[in-house]
Amino acid sequence: VTPDFPVLLASCPLVQFERSCLPSNVSDRDQQGSFSLGCRVLLPPESFLTLRLPFVYGAETRDGSTSPLKHLEQQPELTAWLVGGTALQIVSAGHVAEKEANVP
Repeated sequence: VTPDFPVLLASCPLVQFERSCLPSNVSDRDQQGSFSLGCRVLLPPESFLTLRLPFVYGAETRDGSTSPLKHLEQQPELTAWLVGGTALQIVSAGHVAEKEANVP
């Protein structure tokens, strides 16, 4: 849950996939080995942020079709993970400027 105003948060999550979970016929394993929105998204005050890993992700195969990740049966939580420092960023904390409030 995001905090009340005047604290504003943003998110630009970078999700890294376990290489062994990518389909064998993926065209570019390095490029398809992670996912990002590509931009920072401002999160409204008093709202919920939910990221579901890894079941919503797929990879483009050599023939152009999309194939889901093969999650690890015994430990599905190890199939994908958030790269540290990418999930939440402080944009504004009342009177504190954005440059002073960035979360590493």
